[in-house]
Amino acid sequence: MLVNALLMATPPGGSSCLSPPVTSAIAARFVAPACPYCAGHRTLDFSATIGTDVVAPIDGTVTFAGIVAGSPYITMSVPSRVRIGSSGFGTSSFDSVDAGSIDTGSVDSRFGESGDSSYLVTIGGVIANRGVVAGSLVVAGDGIGTASSGMVRLSLRRITPGGEAVYLDPEDSLVGWRAPARLVPPPGTAMGRVVSRIWTCRTPL
Repeated sequence: MLVNALLMATPPGGSSCLSPPVTSAIAARFVAPACPYCAGHRTLDFSATIGTDVVAPIDGTVTFAGIVAGSPYITMSVPSRVRIGSSGFGTSSFDSVDAGSIDTGSVDSRFGESGDSSYLVTIGGVIANRGVVAGSLVVAGDGIGTASSGMVRLSLRRITPGGEAVYLDPEDSLVGWRAPARLVPPPGTAMGRVVSRIWTCRTPL
């Protein structure tokens, strides 16, 4: 079932949240499978029309742009901006995406575990623009391609040192405006009036 469209602007570069790759309605939400190879829905799907501009959901390095099993994909590696350990886990550790990594893999909703994490963000159903190739650096909001069908799919995988890629719900990391909590309104403002808003998401990367 279609839900309300996400009519939001793209946050500035350097954000630790994801922005939607297209400004349209969510058509299907992430559904975690019961086991790594069980049935589920590992992507967050957005309705689109052929030729719709698709933008980068976050700053990152393109690791793959091409066709897998007849569908076009762009995958980006994103180092975690929420550091817990002292050692980094660089983007050079990622290989190109393949059919197995798109359709299978563990799913884990936990964040904030010990050690540094990096992420793979994949946008499916998008034909890459010229120049969007492996090794390209992109910034959130950059045009990276156009929709190839009526659906653009967004997936998020986390990789920890020595571990496998685990699928996460991208919607938890989608950016949105939030009003900071205030116990007492600032002087000169009406009770309950929102005086400022900030970009944030439930689970930053």
